[in-house]
Amino acid sequence: MLPFLLLLAALMPAQEVTGQPVEETLLWKVEGEGIAPSYVLGTIHVMPQSRFVVKDKVKAAFEETEQLVLELDIDDPGLQGAIMANAGMEGGETLEKLLPARAYEAIDAQLKSLMGVGLAPFNTFKPMLIASFLVAKYVGEQPASFEVSLMQMAAENNMEVLGLETVAEQMEVFDRIAYVDQAADLVEMIDDETRTKAMFNELMLKYLQEDQAGLYQMMGVYFDDPSQLDVMIHARNKNWIPRMVEQASKKSTFFGVGAGHLGGELGVLALLKKAGYTVTPIM
Repeated sequence: MLPFLLLLAALMPAQEVTGQPVEETLLWKVEGEGIAPSYVLGTIHVMPQSRFVVKDKVKAAFEETEQLVLELDIDDPGLQGAIMANAGMEGGETLEKLLPARAYEAIDAQLKSLMGVGLAPFNTFKPMLIASFLVAKYVGEQPASFEVSLMQMAAENNMEVLGLETVAEQMEVFDRIAYVDQAADLVEMIDDETRTKAMFNELMLKYLQEDQAGLYQMMGVYFDDPSQLDVMIHARNKNWIPRMVEQASKKSTFFGVGAGHLGGELGVLALLKKAGYTVTPIM
């Protein structure tokens, strides 16, 4: 999810919001009273297969855990149905109303090229979801996904897969960002494909460098309205912490969440520390 965030990049230093240097890693061990030793990995939801690798340190950490918890339980057989049930905009809004005719036609053509079907069946969908459909165009080749790979690893180890939030909870977040703003970002995304691809490549570089603080700072660049950053990142982080603790109290857990959720004073790592847990970088 959060497709626009996957298409953003900025040349930011690897610093926390406090200005202090941080370790360049996306894998952290979490320990403390009442929980089994667990790990948190910052993921990127889609990237080119040629640049995708599950590092040995991730595999080693994964082998030490007993269950996998992602943002969503993506092996739930009801997942697609739940997405479709929650994909529509509220208040009878449609993409035909929100998008300029030229943008609607351009997106329609791109979807036909990528999926074999145009925009009409998705006319009531939230613009952020339409952007997620178009991500493949900017990946440029066969996409790979950490979530899918981690789920496959879990299946090989007979591990249960769970989610930190439901589809309904995640989709409701999109309703808290004005549809007209989502539509404007979608138009900007397709209007300058060269820039969008360049930004995606820069994002890939930051991810491969494991610059978790820089990835978080990109969220602040994109969400120039702090309230949007609070809705899309901070509020969800706060909701996740008690759920992470609950899961880790039952079994040693491998958590996989979008890398943009790790950094900052209201990031998952800082909130876990504030809750009294020891968070150690795995280099």
